[in-house]
Amino acid sequence: MKKAIFLLFLISFGVTFISCSRDKDGKNESAEKTYNFRNVRWGMSQEEVLESENLTPTTKRPDLILYRGEYDGMSAFIGFNFEDKKLVRAGYLMREKYEDPNSFVKDFERMKQKLIEEYGSPSSDDISWKEGETVEEDPEKFGEAVCEGRLLYYTIWETAKSLIKLRLDGLNGKCQLGLQYESIDLFVIPRIDASMRHSAAPTPGPSESE
Repeated sequence: MKKAIFLLFLISFGVTFISCSRDKDGKNESAEKTYNFRNVRWGMSQEEVLESENLTPTTKRPDLILYRGEYDGMSAFIGFNFEDKKLVRAGYLMREKYEDPNSFVKDFERMKQKLIEEYGSPSSDDISWKEGETVEEDPEKFGEAVCEGRLLYYTIWETAKSLIKLRLDGLNGKCQLGLQYESIDLFVIPRIDASMRHSAAPTPGPSESE
């Protein structure tokens, strides 16, 4: 069940366009000097990823390695996704539970500030209400709206090598907070190319009378 939850979290991020914006101080360009995520680089094999972690994996499959660990003091699943035996994306799915739904919003904002310090200004920073939902004016009710799936928090950074997505959403009263890293060369661009090929209309051929 936990594997399915993490995979659903990965899929829920989908494919996002690459922004051309850059932070003026160049943080987005220089933040990744040695590693793209934790102690790994995109394109690594499973064996290299396993050697990079001191934790014991809870799941090991050709497409996924999953650990239980921490991020910034919070309990989290740590996942590494592979395609063609290469690491293409990775991330954290937070496991914290709160009585007050607004605590998830506070965690999101705290994580966002931490990422801003590391990567600079985000390429995109959005809070959006689900289509057809009434916009709630009271911020004290935002956490509840998120957990019910009516409100989404979503922030994106782009570096030279990675697309970094911080997301807070929910379903059926349960909030879900995650941080996803994706290789631009190995994951994002191939999916954009595939999407464009799939959506492109076929070129009309010459008529038989010509």
